[in-house]
Amino acid sequence: MSVFLASSVVSPGYRQIAIGDFETVDTPQWQSGEESLVSSSSGFLIGTIDDPDGDVEVEMRRGDVDVPDVRVVFEGVLSCPSGIVSATGPTDDRQETLLLPGRGDWSVRIAVRGRDRPDYVAVFFDQQEWVAALSS
Repeated sequence: MSVFLASSVVSPGYRQIAIGDFETVDTPQWQSGEESLVSSSSGFLIGTIDDPDGDVEVEMRRGDVDVPDVRVVFEGVLSCPSGIVSATGPTDDRQETLLLPGRGDWSVRIAVRGRDRPDYVAVFFDQQEWVAALSS
């Protein structure tokens, strides 16, 4: 089971959104432009629908990947030295931020919904790490 933490509607701009700790300078870079996701230690660029096609719904959750009709496109570690994770589009003035219960490395899974160009992206934080951080 997952627990909802935050959501945002992001304007994708150039068919992508960014999620990560924007206080760092470790920015992911597209290699070919054909990837569905590229990552750095502290962030992700995720290929999405184009901005004329609408906005992308972004959710932050903790626990199991249990949202219907999603597929996991990344499983690994997100480094958040500031303790804040954010989501935005490259041409979007809005930025949704989530204050994490601690700074450092977080086990995450990124899941998307939509065939070639997703219109929904979710970041799932590890439940045990979350609870442990709340206890410290």
